[in-house]
Amino acid sequence: MRRLTIPSALSKTSRSAPGRHGPSGRPVRFGRGAGGGWRALALLLPIAFALAACNGTPVAPAVPFLGAYFPSWLLAAFAGIGAAIVARVIFVAIGLDDVLPMRLLVYVGIATAVGFLVSSLAFGR
Repeated sequence: MRRLTIPSALSKTSRSAPGRHGPSGRPVRFGRGAGGGWRALALLLPIAFALAACNGTPVAPAVPFLGAYFPSWLLAAFAGIGAAIVARVIFVAIGLDDVLPMRLLVYVGIATAVGFLVSSLAFGR
């Protein structure tokens, strides 16, 4: 039975993995070595750009449907789910469903792509 070891940066002892020593000979801990600040910046920068896009309209986009107002993203999500169901029926009929490597990921990807496409083309968002 193979024994699991704790990496040196996470263990309480001073054991370290080979090749993980800094110029002073001491073990380099994750996030504190050379370039540790750059790694944090590389992780936070995409999040900052994504959040910068959140300052849109103060009113949620809504679509009047059967006398009620539905959010446009909800209708786009329903369209995406419907497209994924239709794609699954087609894939089962032609035998492609049996050879898909990760079925759930494929169908979620189809639903997401169609949902974004409907949101972009139909609602301009």
